[in-house]
Amino acid sequence: MLNELILELKQKNVHLYLQDGKLRCRGLPSVLSHNLKTALQEHKTELTEYLIKAQTLFYFLLHSIGYGS
Repeated sequence: MLNELILELKQKNVHLYLQDGKLRCRGLPSVLSHNLKTALQEHKTELTEYLIKAQTLFYFLLHSIGYGS
């Protein structure tokens, strides 16, 4: 379910990000339907963990190739 939700958000140009450790999203209000907002709430913890892992991997890769030293 999480992969499908992420794909739907990407298709609707909704961007997820972390701000001060909290899950935030940016997108047109017209695409954030009630069902989509409900799905975001239901999967908030999983989405936050996903973004933390992705961010950690990104920084690891940057450092492994010499950026951000």
